[in-house]
Amino acid sequence: MHPIDKEYLFGLDINELEAVSEDIELYFRKYQFYFAIDAYDLVHFFFPYLDTLQFTEENVRQLAMEGIAYDTFFSNTATGAIVLLEEYKDELAIVRDLFIQKMKRAYELTQNIDKLALEFLQLKETGKKLEEIAYTNPELCFLLLVFLQRREVKELSFAQFFKKKVFLNGFTTEDDEFNLYSDEAFSQPYDRNFVTTIFEQFRELQREKTRNMSTHVYDRYLYNTYKDIVAIEKVLTANKMILDHEKYRNTVFYYLSSTPTKSALLFHLINKTYGDEMPYREHFKSGRSVHRNIQQAFLFTMLVAEYPDSKEMPEKMLKLLMTYRMKGGEYASVPVNEEDRQVVEALDKLIGKVSSNIQNHLLSSIFKNYQTTIDGIALGGSREVVNFTKNVLKKFETIQLEQDSIMENDYLRYNISKHGQLMLLKQAVTNEEAEKIMVTVRPGRDIVRLNFHHLPFLLFVYERDDWKKLAAFYTAMKAISEIISEKIVHIQPVIGFLKDLFLWWQSTEIRQRTRELLMSIYIDLLSVQVFTATGDPEIEVKLIAMLEQRTDTLLSQLRSNKKRKQIELLRNELYYVLIWLYRRCLQFDKLQKLEEDITVAEIWDARIFHGLGLGYESLFYHQGKKTEDKWMLEKSIKYLEGAAQDYGNLLGQLPSQFADIRNLVIKSLIGIGNSNCDSRLRLYDFDKQGEHIYQARAILSEMKDYTEVLEIDYNSVPIINHTEAELEYYEALMAYEKKDLVLAKKKITYALRRFQRCIDRASLMSEESKLIGERIVELRNRIFSHS
Repeated sequence: MHPIDKEYLFGLDINELEAVSEDIELYFRKYQFYFAIDAYDLVHFFFPYLDTLQFTEENVRQLAMEGIAYDTFFSNTATGAIVLLEEYKDELAIVRDLFIQKMKRAYELTQNIDKLALEFLQLKETGKKLEEIAYTNPELCFLLLVFLQRREVKELSFAQFFKKKVFLNGFTTEDDEFNLYSDEAFSQPYDRNFVTTIFEQFRELQREKTRNMSTHVYDRYLYNTYKDIVAIEKVLTANKMILDHEKYRNTVFYYLSSTPTKSALLFHLINKTYGDEMPYREHFKSGRSVHRNIQQAFLFTMLVAEYPDSKEMPEKMLKLLMTYRMKGGEYASVPVNEEDRQVVEALDKLIGKVSSNIQNHLLSSIFKNYQTTIDGIALGGSREVVNFTKNVLKKFETIQLEQDSIMENDYLRYNISKHGQLMLLKQAVTNEEAEKIMVTVRPGRDIVRLNFHHLPFLLFVYERDDWKKLAAFYTAMKAISEIISEKIVHIQPVIGFLKDLFLWWQSTEIRQRTRELLMSIYIDLLSVQVFTATGDPEIEVKLIAMLEQRTDTLLSQLRSNKKRKQIELLRNELYYVLIWLYRRCLQFDKLQKLEEDITVAEIWDARIFHGLGLGYESLFYHQGKKTEDKWMLEKSIKYLEGAAQDYGNLLGQLPSQFADIRNLVIKSLIGIGNSNCDSRLRLYDFDKQGEHIYQARAILSEMKDYTEVLEIDYNSVPIINHTEAELEYYEALMAYEKKDLVLAKKKITYALRRFQRCIDRASLMSEESKLIGERIVELRNRIFSHS
């Protein structure tokens, strides 16, 4: 047996073999197994040769061995069902997109066989080895690798595989009760404290390893690691919840990840820090974790497939392998008695089957025949090679047609998270199909309704050197800020912004990638859709989780002092958007925790003060407008006044050529004025101090001046008119109480007229705000009854 095969099959250490033994025990006790699988393993199953092409016997044999292991695991029903976690969907879809790009490039190369022949001949004359020639044309060699001696291309059955084999968007077993319970278990919010604790421990341990990484590689490494820990935490939570259900206690959710060292290290840290709390200790006598790799899964699958009716022989085999590992030699050299000889023979038989499969595997066959193919092309194309090339081209024409169909139908239907939607959106805006795009602007769940500032429109406004580069983004934000009600619209500036965004999409630089991430969230935040106006009502909650993960990885880099100033700027942008989302989703505990972090970090940013001010105003309403909560209004006013002062300073520094940014800053000042005006009225409700009303009137007068600067018809903005209607109600009430009926009649008439303008825009009005109309009518009747 080849040493690579033996090492792959039986290179598991004693702890890993003992874990397989316990899996065998649970299997024969009728346990149900489900595998939440790392994207790493799915990539290695579908695209094992995507990153590097090394046409050496060792590399090909290793790939063949892995291929057999994955094929066996994914095709054998005994292994249970596969779960694709949300954290890995985007990554997997991006890999598939890369595969399609490589195939298209390979197709282009094969269309000019004469040019290829000349290149290969020149390389051969220089004495280049086979693998070196292959490496100079990776896309072509990739195509040959995929098509040579294959009838089907499994990579293109990607979507079909997920439809048949994977729980992609929820469990779909025949047991509806189990499906509901499991879906709930995997949809729990992750424990951010748990994740950041393990993440920081891991980052510290890997400090030496990552020291020489480039900034963008380091950033991607940390971000992917954070996602891995979130995925693991979700698996652990699901195991804990399933144990609480008496009917499904004999269920195990495994985390399958075959990364060379990372997953094992993460579980080591989890066991060290939280070991006694881990739910899987209920199942495994040894207290081992639910982490498995493909070698363990392959060995388990082979054993239960070979011996489906009894655990006796699998347990004996595993015991023999563990003895072999302890002795440090080959299992055949371990002394055995006559009684155990049948175990050795059975193991030899099992090994023989696998070894034979490797010899006949597609990749091994390619290695044997590749020299002939290269020679044939280099010699100008023998008949065999020319026929082969024609067949490839013919097959590729079919694939291109199939791929077009997949993009329009299957790919969105089986949609891997939001990536499928993004690809359709990209296709629409870059192929002049913008008429298919619809935008729904919706308010949050909180009290803030004014379109001038209910969304975070001022991203990157402190990065002055890039104002020109971001012109399309600010033009889009200006257009969105002018949409008054929740409705479907088609906005050309949004299309322009998306076009610019997708042109930058492939950047690897940390600053640019974070920008792209933040700008792209507007696709979800605004419900930008292709073909349909339906959106995910929980999308903002999902965005929060994504941005929190991004923030945590950025903060870890801040602590490591890598490009500190740049990281601080990006952190502030993330904080800015998170504050808005926390408020819109009523997650005030998180908002207040973030406020503490901002205070400790001594961050001074008008946008962040603006967001915190709106947050405390909304929290006051959310808590029921109680007297003991008036401090929230006072805090809101303090934050908003600070933001207004800084926005004013920014406005004074903005050149006239940046009209869209000036427009958005002024609208923010109008929004701040409206919220401060509202807070003053609420304070008046508590203490009846006329000063609050006078201050509210002064603020409102300033707001009117700003609307004139922007040439906005003040009377056409429902929210502001509602605020002034309420102010005029209080002014009428104060005049009435002072027995100034002339002024009281004038003010209450204005109040009713303004309120009637607002009530026509019911979608913008909260139930709370509609009550003022009843109070206005009641006061009007009282005032006019004295005439």
